[in-house]
Amino acid sequence: MKVTKANQTERDGIHTAGKIFTANSFIFREQSIIDLGIDAHAELVSDERGTGQLFGLQIKAGQSYLSEQSGEAYVFRTDKEHVDYWINHALPVLICLCDIDQEIVYWQFVGTETCLSTGKGHKILVPKQQQINQEALRTLGDLLTPLISVEEYTVFRTEDNSHNQAKRYSFDIVLNQ
Repeated sequence: MKVTKANQTERDGIHTAGKIFTANSFIFREQSIIDLGIDAHAELVSDERGTGQLFGLQIKAGQSYLSEQSGEAYVFRTDKEHVDYWINHALPVLICLCDIDQEIVYWQFVGTETCLSTGKGHKILVPKQQQINQEALRTLGDLLTPLISVEEYTVFRTEDNSHNQAKRYSFDIVLNQ
């Protein structure tokens, strides 16, 4: 069986991203089973502890992903199906473009404001200054959903409002502070 250059570049990208995320206060977990557009997860680490706050990562590697540029950004092209999947994902999703030769990961948050329709598909501009490094941690942290400790709230009533196949629940919650 033949191993192609594309196969090796893809693996190099995963390894490069893992190395860079791990060096910059994240736990990196490759999604190796049934990849549907999320190649890995990155969990923020604070005070040497996992926070439970994660990103879904779509990782692309190789010079072909860095060849199209618009001003100070790389242009990542994709289809509507992937955009819809990422925008509706339970986790915030980052597009990560890996320069495996320079060991740099450029990133962009996937959201309705960053996914631009081209008529035939979508493009996402990935700024060259947005690199996974220590300087990016505050910005990346702001994109994560804040976690609230269970000591900070009390659930005092739950109600099942389901109708047929549509499952709906409501909760009345009191903040303890």
